[in-house]
Amino acid sequence: MKKISVLVLLLVGTIALAADYTKDNVEVIKAKVQKGEVVLIDVREKNEWDEGHVLGAKLLSLSKISKGATKEEIEAVVGKDKVIYLHCKAGVRCMKAAEILEKQGFKVQAIDLPVGELISSLGKAK
Repeated sequence: MKKISVLVLLLVGTIALAADYTKDNVEVIKAKVQKGEVVLIDVREKNEWDEGHVLGAKLLSLSKISKGATKEEIEAVVGKDKVIYLHCKAGVRCMKAAEILEKQGFKVQAIDLPVGELISSLGKAK
């Protein structure tokens, strides 16, 4: 019984620390990005970024994040003390990136929208 209680506590603690998708809809995301309240980060790879990316987004690939980019390297891209919206092609990589960045103390929200939908709403960078 004691082992089960410990396992339940560990599981609950893990869930509480896990990143989650933002509840903000695309219009709220767009408004916050345009006002400069948040930073929009694309965690796809450079070759995907080059094929087309969201207007106003910055590139910080999951591979760079997961290979141990320092807090200073990440802050050079995202700035300090800003909420970071993360997006990717389909929503999986941004969640992985969110979990890593949260552990480093960043305020992050993964976006559960495909990049094409974000481009349609926020515009495509040239």
